[in-house]
Amino acid sequence: MTRLAVGLTAIVATLLPASALAQAPTDVEPTPSLDAPSPSAPIAEAKVEDTASDFEKSGTAWGFQITSALELTTFGVDPVTGNPTLVPVTVPMIGMRKWASPSHGFELGALFRIEKDTGLDANIFLGGAAGYLKTFTTHRHMRTFGELLGGIGLLMQGEDGLDDSLVLFARVAIGTEVRLGMVGLPHIGLTARIGAGLQVASVGDNTEITLGTEGGENMSVRGLLEGTVGFVFYL
Repeated sequence: MTRLAVGLTAIVATLLPASALAQAPTDVEPTPSLDAPSPSAPIAEAKVEDTASDFEKSGTAWGFQITSALELTTFGVDPVTGNPTLVPVTVPMIGMRKWASPSHGFELGALFRIEKDTGLDANIFLGGAAGYLKTFTTHRHMRTFGELLGGIGLLMQGEDGLDDSLVLFARVAIGTEVRLGMVGLPHIGLTARIGAGLQVASVGDNTEITLGTEGGENMSVRGLLEGTVGFVFYL
């Protein structure tokens, strides 16, 4: 019996470490496969900056335009002598502007004003004008341009005045158009121009040629330069 007990004890002592080792958990992590997909990293949304100019946003749309008064020269009645004399007439222009391409555009306008209490019996002025615009430079919110503007007008006077007085005019100007895209209004623009022109006024047998905006002697250069400002809303 003693030999049997000793033998069993030896067998148990021999098997116990191997059994315990076989049951012990392993801490070794499996090597990831090279073909396994890597975890996807979050993709940040790229912020796209709006680099288009205000003029590109409106494209070739028509714009409704109001321009401050043009200074024209025509004939009226001298209150002292009753003879025809040159008088200045300020007439606003309301019309349309269109940039047909980034390099050029044009505008059309109607001239209208009712003259009251001028002392020269001037009553109603009606006319029209057309202009060609040539782009010099374009920035994000501003465009500079040159303009050739021409038109015709008729001053219809009171019963005691002269016959209707005709005026023809042509002007060359430089200007700028500033869009309000910096405040979120790229379809609204402010314009300013300065230029000089030639005018021909006629009534009856009297014809006068004037340089500038003031009446005077033949080929007068008084008031040679004229500036205007305006507002444009592109549809």
